[in-house]
Amino acid sequence: MAVYSRDRLEARENILGDDQAGFEFRTASAWDTRREAERLARNHDHVIVDTPPNAAQEALPTIAVASLVVVPV
Repeated sequence: MAVYSRDRLEARENILGDDQAGFEFRTASAWDTRREAERLARNHDHVIVDTPPNAAQEALPTIAVASLVVVPV
């Protein structure tokens, strides 16, 4: 899996089309992060959730359903 900056991803989507870009982005409120992560997991092998470092309210519901959590130090 490659990681692209948002600008590079948008350019890739424009060239290849949304379905061929390899990534799907979603936004969710603190109340919806767990549900959205579970929904995405049904159709994808990997779901990556990125939250601000001080956003425990958003992160905790998603951490509860995660099989792996990576925390930068």
